[in-house]
Amino acid sequence: MLYGTGDSAYVDVRADAAYIEFHCPVRDSAVYEELHAALTMPNPETATDPDAMMAVLNSVSSALAGELGCPDAGLTAAPPERLPDV
Repeated sequence: MLYGTGDSAYVDVRADAAYIEFHCPVRDSAVYEELHAALTMPNPETATDPDAMMAVLNSVSSALAGELGCPDAGLTAAPPERLPDV
């Protein structure tokens, strides 16, 4: 499931995991401009719905981008919308 936030955002429901990639230059080298964030639910009993997982990960990623001085990381302020399947 793809979501409209960051450079790339998706949930892998089989792995009970959510992923976001966003642009944020945090080092002196251009090699480290993309940050990757992940949220995994290792116990299937604690896994939640994909939209909730993405909302939590997006919120944490947005706070991190703000702390790192990257207001233009492309992360949504509200929970991101699920994009249509391609």
